[in-house]
Amino acid sequence: MQQLRRFDTSLLDAATVLVGSARKLARKCGVATSAITNARMRGTISPELALRIHKATKGRVPASSLRPDMWLRPGHVPIPRKKRTAEHQNGS
Repeated sequence: MQQLRRFDTSLLDAATVLVGSARKLARKCGVATSAITNARMRGTISPELALRIHKATKGRVPASSLRPDMWLRPGHVPIPRKKRTAEHQNGS
């Protein structure tokens, strides 16, 4: 069972504004719109949804702000980074 924790719902509002709407945020997160609405109404969020919002907002609403009990700062959030190509690694 997922652990739900209380969070500052204004962060979810910020994510919604950044993406354009609750429906668009839900689509980018791969969840039903009701998941976003329920999180806002209940004031609780799962670690999984926090990660999805982090990804959907490209880190502008970090999972560490949504779930500080899981991650202390954005750098601690386990988001896979894109691998750099050999061309970029060689400074070309």
